[in-house]
Formats: sequence, C-alpha cells, structure tokens
Amino acid sequence: WELNAQGNADYILADTYAKGMSRKWSQLLTDAYGSEISEDADEIADEIAKAYRKAYSESAYYSKNVQKGINNKLKIGMSAIEAKIDEEQIENLVEKLRDEETTEEMKHHLLTDSALQPIARKAVAETIRANARVQSKAGLYAYVERDAGTGCCPWCSSMAGRYEFGAQPKDFFGLHDACVCTIDYKPSRYAKMGY
Repeated sequence: WELNAQGNADYILADTYAKGMSRKWSQLLTDAYGSEISEDADEIADEIAKAYRKAYSESAYYSKNVQKGINNKLKIGMSAIEAKIDEEQIENLVEKLRDEETTEEMKHHLLTDSALQPIARKAVAETIRANARVQSKAGLYAYVERDAGTGCCPWCSSMAGRYEFGAQPKDFFGLHDACVCTIDYKPSRYAKMGY
C-alpha cells in the first residue's frame, strides 16, 4: 500500500495484491463456513457472495490507484478508471451454492483461494482493459502484455505476448483457476501517429 500511495506500484504488484485478497477472503470464508456449508448453503450464499465482491472491489481499487500513479508519472491528464464487478458471474456462483445438485466438494471449492483468485485477479485485468481502451481512443499509444508463467497451460501460452491495445487476441484478458499468467499495461503520453 505504501508503494501504491506513492504512485510507484505497477500492475504486476496489483496482481500480487489481488492474490493476497483472494487468500484473505478465502481464509475468512473457510473459518466462518467451512464446516457448515453443506447444511446452510442457501442461508450463507449471500454472505459468501459479499466476500467475492469484497475481494474484487479491494483489488479494483488498488488497480485504479496503480493507473492513477502511471497517469501522473507520464503526465497523462486523464482520470484512472476502476473496473466494475460482473454481477452475473457472482450470481452464478451463488446459484451453484444454492443448487441441491451441486456436490459438497464443489460447494467447499467455492470457498477456496483457487475459486476466489480468478475473481480478484479479474479486477486487475478489467482495470487494465478499461484504461487501455479509453487511452487508446484518446490517441495515446497503449500496449498490453501477457506473460505466461512457468508451467502455464497451452491456452495461456497462446495468449502470451505484447500487443497494441485492440490487436490482442480474443479473450486476452481471461483468467482461469490456477492461472499463473500476469497481464500488464504501459501507456505512452505520445500520440500513436506522433513522436
């Protein structure tokens, strides 16, 4: 947070922060509901959804501050955009918890870090996408980069690379359970056709 407050954090650090948020909320959910989920899934589904929303919103807020720092350093006179959560995705998770046909194993999985992590990390990816879109439309050079980590899946390997925003592969910003990729964004204050 100190680096973030000083405007010195980047999106790689934001991704690490999002992973921390998923661990934090997973631990809180497991401590609160880990042994009771099978009997009370319907009653606690809304509380679990709140934890998902908090993991997302805390990561989105951190990411917005990363973009604010980037904009300030490059003297880009634009406001940073904070990503908005996909409520449909949260509702789908809640429905899984409430569905009597969902296995106990799956219900318990929804409390784990591996289930929460794609949600929290999506806040980082969506913040990058939103800011890159606006800055690219404003005529700034904007590129996004996906680094496939060691042992990544073939799909992630196919997404890896550096692209001018708008030329990236379809689903470039997608994440999955146990994804080890990082997504980064580096704009330039110079216009695409300029200097």
